[in-house]
Amino acid sequence: PVLPEEAIGSLQAEIVEREGDASEAYAAPAAEEAKDENAADTADADETPRPPFRKLSYEELLEQRVPAGTPRPPPLPGGWEAVWASSSRRYYYRDPTYSFYLENPPVAVDASPGATSGACVSIVDDINLVGSGATAATASTVTLNAGNVELADGVVFDPQQPEIWEQLIEKLGVGDGATLEKLPGFQGGLNEGVWTLKEAPGDDGQSQEWILKLVRGKRLVAALPTEAENLDRLASEHPGIIADALLAFPLRTLGCAGPSGKTHDLIVMRKAPGVRLAEFICSKWYAGQQEEIWGVIRSVGVATAEFHARYANTQHGDLQPSNIFWDEALQQVTFIDVGGMGVPTERGDVDHFTHAAHLLAQAYGEDFKADCLRAFHSGYSPTDDTDEGTQE
Repeated sequence: PVLPEEAIGSLQAEIVEREGDASEAYAAPAAEEAKDENAADTADADETPRPPFRKLSYEELLEQRVPAGTPRPPPLPGGWEAVWASSSRRYYYRDPTYSFYLENPPVAVDASPGATSGACVSIVDDINLVGSGATAATASTVTLNAGNVELADGVVFDPQQPEIWEQLIEKLGVGDGATLEKLPGFQGGLNEGVWTLKEAPGDDGQSQEWILKLVRGKRLVAALPTEAENLDRLASEHPGIIADALLAFPLRTLGCAGPSGKTHDLIVMRKAPGVRLAEFICSKWYAGQQEEIWGVIRSVGVATAEFHARYANTQHGDLQPSNIFWDEALQQVTFIDVGGMGVPTERGDVDHFTHAAHLLAQAYGEDFKADCLRAFHSGYSPTDDTDEGTQE
């Protein structure tokens, strides 16, 4: 049944009051379906055509939610709307006047920890949204920088020091009850400290976790940008990258500055779900579950191809099992440590992964290398029958 427009508005208000946070992405098209069928006859002749909205089932109308499995939209400025295109399985973004669509989110977003989207979501069975008046988002200068953490003369950055911790929670917008823990063990060759920041649980009992990574804040070579500078470049060129679930892309950076100037940058990113691929391989290998390894590595190949297609063949720069996470529950691959993305390196991503498989074969045997690369290439290039097991 289709409810009258007044009833829909009342239902939406009731849901918002019950659920609280609008960022859970309430579906907007119900109101479109409830319009008088004669409204089109009275519309202005120059009104921009809108794509066809699919009719919600009664259960979807009651829930007013995007179907299960649809990713949350990124944070959007007030009035903007995320439109989930079910046929292409991606979002487009509609301006407040409904006059045009963007392929990427508008730049002016608040993606800080604790921020909420506030975006309504429509569901459409699109034929070609871009061809129906959408325009590509104009790249403009974006900065992830949220200011500096001020350090006293001679003080080494340590977020667990009270005076530094107070600055952090203020600049990151983290509420009371957050905790911080330094990660033990190897933390990457270019990192000078890694911490986990865990926010206090919300009303739903869930808490968000963030990774804080300390890196050099000055260029070692004049022509080579710092990690924070490169991240700003990527966010400017690809406005939607912050919300890409395939990457643990940073949301904020903070400079660490003393009286003599900035020495370091603190990179703030979502904690990737799951475990490192290197750890997954180890546990499954010694449990005798090799077939599970090859299935996941094939998924890594698929994800790598998707990453290259999405970002015009931009290379990750360090694609190896320690920088790949696998979430078994979500069946999801996430690439981390993307600060060098697009920076020229000696090896491309496929060669880098191939070299990593060669190193792992020293522990697991030559058969591992052949099977690993065969699985990776079956996902990366499904039509390529070349035996990659002999390549290094």
